[in-house]
Amino acid sequence: MTQTEGPRVGLVLDAGGNTVGTMVPPESTGALHVPVYAAIDPLTDEVYVTDRQTGSIYIYDRDGAYQRTLTLAEPRPGWQPLGVAFDKAGNLYVTDLSGTSQTVLVIDRTAKVTRTLGATSKLSFPNGVAVDAAGNVYVTDSNTGRLLVFGADGNVLAQVGRGAGQGNLGLPRGVAVDSQNRVFIADSSAHGVFIFRGLVEGERRLEYLGFVGGEGTGDGLFEFPMSVAPDARARVYVADTANNRVQVWSY
Repeated sequence: MTQTEGPRVGLVLDAGGNTVGTMVPPESTGALHVPVYAAIDPLTDEVYVTDRQTGSIYIYDRDGAYQRTLTLAEPRPGWQPLGVAFDKAGNLYVTDLSGTSQTVLVIDRTAKVTRTLGATSKLSFPNGVAVDAAGNVYVTDSNTGRLLVFGADGNVLAQVGRGAGQGNLGLPRGVAVDSQNRVFIADSSAHGVFIFRGLVEGERRLEYLGFVGGEGTGDGLFEFPMSVAPDARARVYVADTANNRVQVWSY
């Protein structure tokens, strides 16, 4: 879990919510650190944390000890990494807010950028990114209120748009896909989590399954949720930002 306010560090929590480790950014003269999204490398269990403010991705071990900063094979001065995810092969996907054409970068194990997604999709503040078992890439494009799904060829296979109808998004932020191909989207303006069935081969639309949450401070309610993550025990963790807590749901 990362904290964008207060101490601005990442926390490693156990199943009971107790802090067992702290992910502290490396010392940088004059730098204001703002850790935002995190992802676990499936091959090493290392934790990658994006810091858009410094244009860095910091890497920690599973206990929260700083290991190194990601160094791209070909430097990208001024890049602004935000959302981060891995596929099952260990390739890293990063939403980059720099430049006039915001994109998703695909980075291999040698830290080389091998693909760019979304260059023609007019992305505006892409936040979360997730990859399903088939290699489809889900991106929440916050300012346009869209979820875009890119196929292995880089083309858009499906999308969910902004609106007031059932299943329409508002201000989507974090996104995650679980082992059962369910897609979870934390939506800050809707104050909850949208749930869809992910794409299956041959389809070009997402099936809307439901919504959980609503605005408030009580159990099951949210104030501007920003991120979501499922685990292997049928639990979903939601960063309830303005309520300063993480809510845990089961299904």
